[in-house]
Amino acid sequence: MEKAQRNLDVLNSILKKYGLRLNNGKCKYQIISTMKKYILPSAPLVLEGKDLEEVEEYVYLGSVISSRAVDRPDLERRLRLADVRVCCLKSILFNWSLPLRLRYRVLMTFIFPTATYGCETWALKTADEKFARIWWMKILRRMTGTRWFHKRNDLKVLAMVNSKHLTTMIASRRLRYAGHLWRYPSERFARQSIFAEWGLTGSGRLDKKLPRWGLQVSEHLRRHDIQLDLDKEVYQEKLAEIYAQQDLCDLTVGTVDSSPAPVAVVDTADGVHRPSSSHISPQAMTQLT
Repeated sequence: MEKAQRNLDVLNSILKKYGLRLNNGKCKYQIISTMKKYILPSAPLVLEGKDLEEVEEYVYLGSVISSRAVDRPDLERRLRLADVRVCCLKSILFNWSLPLRLRYRVLMTFIFPTATYGCETWALKTADEKFARIWWMKILRRMTGTRWFHKRNDLKVLAMVNSKHLTTMIASRRLRYAGHLWRYPSERFARQSIFAEWGLTGSGRLDKKLPRWGLQVSEHLRRHDIQLDLDKEVYQEKLAEIYAQQDLCDLTVGTVDSSPAPVAVVDTADGVHRPSSSHISPQAMTQLT
């Protein structure tokens, strides 16, 4: 906290030289921790004699940044916003006199983008994926007029509208984004930040239950025998083939199974946790880590 306070004072002094000032009534700060036990700082940050407020969550560019380093708050906010859009379009979505195909296109045009904004960078737990699937199926069941006495499971409802599970579409977009980042130059900040792994910078233990984006993408790629260093067109064709044939949501995301060539988390000498996987070539894995 002492270093953060010094940086804040330096920033404030530099801004004053150019006639700018930080509004201590609007400025807030956040401490992001992946440790199991988080100890509150002894004193908050101070700006011009006034204590700044610490927040656990805040919205930046449409995404929720959480102090717990999880994406569940962002997922919940996106689904709440999507619920608002559903209420605005309920006269179309749930109008059974309109063709189901037309209503599903309205759903994918106006509701789906709202619910999945920024999903390419999500690292969801199993409970988060279940929460998203339940929300999606609730809408589809109402659109198709499915009731409990119809005894239709999720696959039958999805087949009626020619749809996929929400988590399947999220996984597909995440893999496409991974291939897009992979073709970035290694010095690009977007690539460095998304492929980064949390490291230990002080006392405490890393929370192993936290889902990690790199590990989940590596698991998806290994299960379907895809390499990131493939040609762009070939990579996209393989993803389209997988998406058409099976559900990516059947994977146990964020866990490691006992099958051959598993994905593991390696503790390196510098204390950084990196994913290790056999589906990526040695040269590609070196660039990834």
